[in-house]
Amino acid sequence: MSTVQYGKANYESGGSFEKQVFYQLGHKEQKDRVQVLRLAPPIKALAEKGVWAKYIKTHWGYSIRFIAKSGEVKRIPKTFLCIERADRDGTIIQECPECKLTRALRKEVEEQDRNFKNEGKTPEEIDSLLRSKKGYLKDHNLDRKWHVFAKNLDGKWGFLKISHTCKQFLDAQIKKLLERGVDPLSPEKGVYFRFERTGGPAWSSIKDIVEVHRDADDKIKFDQLTDADWGQLDKLPELHTLGQPLTYDQIQQLVQSGGDEETVRLVMNLPQRSQEPDTVTGEPVEEPAADVDSGMDQKASAGPTAVPETSKAPEPPPAPTPVPEPAQAAPSAEDQEIAKLQALLAEKLAKKTAPPVAKAAPTPAKTVTPDLKATLDLPMDEFLRQFEK
Repeated sequence: MSTVQYGKANYESGGSFEKQVFYQLGHKEQKDRVQVLRLAPPIKALAEKGVWAKYIKTHWGYSIRFIAKSGEVKRIPKTFLCIERADRDGTIIQECPECKLTRALRKEVEEQDRNFKNEGKTPEEIDSLLRSKKGYLKDHNLDRKWHVFAKNLDGKWGFLKISHTCKQFLDAQIKKLLERGVDPLSPEKGVYFRFERTGGPAWSSIKDIVEVHRDADDKIKFDQLTDADWGQLDKLPELHTLGQPLTYDQIQQLVQSGGDEETVRLVMNLPQRSQEPDTVTGEPVEEPAADVDSGMDQKASAGPTAVPETSKAPEPPPAPTPVPEPAQAAPSAEDQEIAKLQALLAEKLAKKTAPPVAKAAPTPAKTVTPDLKATLDLPMDEFLRQFEK
């Protein structure tokens, strides 16, 4: 007899999901500039190695549409892990098609910017001429962040996302505490840290700082993990599994498609649009917004997260029964320009990566029989009479 436990299905709710929480510093609103968090010790699969933080590079720029209950068409970003790898000298040893494309476009923008300045164009004119390409680069940002299990002052566990520079400040604070005999990530007596973003709004003036959090009496705020804490941590995914892994060929498909939604769904193994309900009634699980400072951590020295080996691309789903699609708002002139740019870039990349086409063997000349040759040599009026009844 089976020992598997089972229960009666709850047909009212239909199911549940745990929405992941990401803590990260912002600067648009004052409340986003400070995060007070307690970090977790090394847990789960990384416990033996003592790893408590993972450096992850995530590509943005692709999305799928859904219809909210209000009828408004919105977009959900679909990100994936960067597979580019470099050695200690900075030489790329494993390419990423998305990085290759954006790097080429960024170089082109920089060259055109210099040329326009030499031609005497004003900053406003240059901005207008390069707006579409710069917009594409901004949308296709590479988000580089350290990820750590973290709990806020309300006791909610999630993931802290910080830049490499901020991680270095955190490491310095941890070193000071260890020198005093305090293990800040200890389950029995951990420490809350205060993360703060200063400066702005220009990215060049932004600085994220870290210090030990103190209470009203200027005492360090300690924290002991409870059963409730362990229960929440147990439900969270592993640090090294965060992010969508794709193979080189799958990323190449996305790049060459220019962001085509059906290709995004196929590559990321998502339902095709015609298989989905017209209206999404639940709350969509959106990924955390990425910082747009693509150059903020260019010099990060830490090694990135390992990506699973190349796997087979997902099998295409069976052809669905067509249903009418919802009416879409007419794209703006800027959206049309970006779409043209995406298609052009994809076409150029496809030509560069396509294998050389072998020349076809020459077709042997047909042999002309004497009778046929004699017929072809007849005067036109006699030739036409050959076909008269």
